[in-house]
Amino acid sequence: MISNWTIPPRLDAVQRAVLRNTFRNVHHIPQDAFIICTMGRLVPEKRFDLLLQAWKQAGLSADTWLVLIGDGPERSFLEQGQLAQDRVIFAGYRTDAPAVFAAFDGFVLPSSREPFGLVLLEAMAAGLPVCATAAGGVLDILGNDPACLVQPDDVEALSIGLRRLRQQSAQVWDLSAYGLANQARKTEQFYKRFL
Repeated sequence: MISNWTIPPRLDAVQRAVLRNTFRNVHHIPQDAFIICTMGRLVPEKRFDLLLQAWKQAGLSADTWLVLIGDGPERSFLEQGQLAQDRVIFAGYRTDAPAVFAAFDGFVLPSSREPFGLVLLEAMAAGLPVCATAAGGVLDILGNDPACLVQPDDVEALSIGLRRLRQQSAQVWDLSAYGLANQARKTEQFYKRFL
């Protein structure tokens, strides 16, 4: 299998702290808050609506915040009405991914289907603990880490996953299989077989 790859951002501790503090100050998030983020196009199959329902159901402590990074046709729907909640920030589209992951404490991927999940790899490369739906390519990435997986389209499972995520700290993931050199080698071998 030839998959996507990720190149971890090269941020030292000072750069990470500056990015983290800047993000928190811009969005008026307390410095000691635990911030869970998600990122993607705000479209139905990404299930950000389910995430907001699970967030409400999870009843996480007042020092826990959720940041949605991205834009799309569902944004106004998600921001309005019963889905709008305290401690939820819609940060809009950003051009500084994957470096922006340094500002957060955890990552959630609520998609009902996910062909690969590059954003998941980027969050893992930043050392974030993750909670993701067992959908499509996510199983290739987290198949050996079932505690990080929840059933797709299941608000109860996702709320439990959020509570579990809130209890975790920074992680060191073995992403060597998704390094650029490894995937370039696989791509080259693939083409050599057919030329």
